[in-house]
Amino acid sequence: TDLAGRSVAVKLPVEKVVLGDTDSINAFAAVAGEDFLDYIVGGLGDFQGNYPDLYQAYLEAYPEMASVPSVGGLYEPNTEKIISLQPDVFILPLWTVSQQTTPDIDKLEEAGIPTVFIDFTIDPYGGNQIKSLSLLGKLLGMEERADEVIEFYDGEIKKVIDVVAALDEEKPKVYLEIGMYGASDWGASGVSMGASSIDYAGGDNIAKGALSEQGMLSKEYVLRTNPPDVIVICLSPFFGASADGDKFGFGTSTTEAQLAAMAQGYLDRDGWSGLDAVKEGRVHFYYSGLTFSIDNFAILQFMATWLYPDTFADLDPMANLEEFYELYMPIDLDGTWYYDISETD
Repeated sequence: TDLAGRSVAVKLPVEKVVLGDTDSINAFAAVAGEDFLDYIVGGLGDFQGNYPDLYQAYLEAYPEMASVPSVGGLYEPNTEKIISLQPDVFILPLWTVSQQTTPDIDKLEEAGIPTVFIDFTIDPYGGNQIKSLSLLGKLLGMEERADEVIEFYDGEIKKVIDVVAALDEEKPKVYLEIGMYGASDWGASGVSMGASSIDYAGGDNIAKGALSEQGMLSKEYVLRTNPPDVIVICLSPFFGASADGDKFGFGTSTTEAQLAAMAQGYLDRDGWSGLDAVKEGRVHFYYSGLTFSIDNFAILQFMATWLYPDTFADLDPMANLEEFYELYMPIDLDGTWYYDISETD
């Protein structure tokens, strides 16, 4: 049974996979091990565009990845190309069902190619990650390895969720911005998917009540109507250098001075100097590429330490992320992942 609730017949273990879910590459690699690429006969069409830094990290370790045939992007998958590769299974993200970008899976079924849906995106901490890891383990005949990854992942998530469940104090108000334009122009905010880390970490997302999904919050709303206690900006190489995306991600060696200069652009925005979040040094930046990956437990832990610094004083998200990579990932964790401003005068 896949994450769409469909009963799918698959001959196990699979040997040839078309991986249409770019977000699951780390999960797939963690479960399959160092030889993960031996399984992938096609897919990854959106990989280089959506995660250029992560793609480069994999390419350096596995140069043969450049030769993996594309089957098109998730908005325009090529059914005929998938059939020509004759995979044992075609793996897709569950969100393509709601977005109605799923290819003709009936045609694939007629060609003897089953489609399996997994999910690391819709509710990043809601349990589908564990179900998807278990499903990947079953498909690959790597159940024991999958169980190990699940045990690690679940343990890291519970370090936050179990503690937050016992808290009895007012939730800090949080403004999350997707820094798609850099400091020069305000980016979008949201209430679901990646923004759900705020809820699971015990925060009060100020976008709730103002947005139904993702969109822009007005300056008036953020600065005066519902000023936040904590500000979180997520950045990615996907947004490009003009949006400071080149400061974070795999392969970056950004200096403290460069990060401070980047952050200052946000702090200098009109009206921000009067916010308590800025005065108290509670403005944080992180690499958004971790959001929909199996290593997203680090984002949840970062968020918890930012919202409740005393409660989570002993929690070390970077150490836990490094341990995960040492144990399960076939690439090195080399880059810049977060930045916190200092308390201002």
